[in-house]
Amino acid sequence: ALKHFVKPEVLAGDNKYKCSACNRKVVARKRLQVHHPPLCLVLHLKRFAFNMFGPSKIGHHIEFSDKLNLGEYLTDVGRQMFGTNVEYELFGVVVHAGHSQHSGHYYAYVRNASGAWHNMDDSDVRRVSDRAVFAERVYMLFYVSRRAPSALKESIAKAEVAKAKAAAEATAAVVAATSSLDSRRRRRWRATPTTATPTRARRGATPAPPTSRRCWPRR
Repeated sequence: ALKHFVKPEVLAGDNKYKCSACNRKVVARKRLQVHHPPLCLVLHLKRFAFNMFGPSKIGHHIEFSDKLNLGEYLTDVGRQMFGTNVEYELFGVVVHAGHSQHSGHYYAYVRNASGAWHNMDDSDVRRVSDRAVFAERVYMLFYVSRRAPSALKESIAKAEVAKAKAAAEATAAVVAATSSLDSRRRRRWRATPTTATPTRARRGATPAPPTSRRCWPRR
């Protein structure tokens, strides 16, 4: 299925390609290729078709393998960067049970670190054989690159360093802004309180509270 998907397509007749150099429609060849192989490769199979009667499900079995080499599907630049041996291992599949895109049920098969497959159907989890997995009419395939462990560690390390650097810079900026604001407030709002000399109050009168005066800085 993947080889058929990337098979070159000839653009001719009413479907000719308009060349930007000569500004004319010419016969051309179109092909889909992978430029940068991902760490996790997800293949989504076309299980639903549309015709004059509406949508219908494509239910025939499609063969797939537990290993996949993406080297032959890379562009020339991709092969120069990553070589021709770009291997992937299957670690999960998704299956759609039902006859229509409007209804049905999804369940998955996942392979653990020891290589054993497990069927995960809602809350029901049970171990299954390899034959049961590869006999399914799968809807989605999940492959992981063999270079994933070291590459992921490197990516995570770089992300953590960048995150720590950004946090340190943000903290330093907040501290600097706070210090500058406090300094300006101390200069502007500096006050010298003074207390008025108390006077002898008459009998029965409430003594006046002490007063204070602020000294504003000269502009």
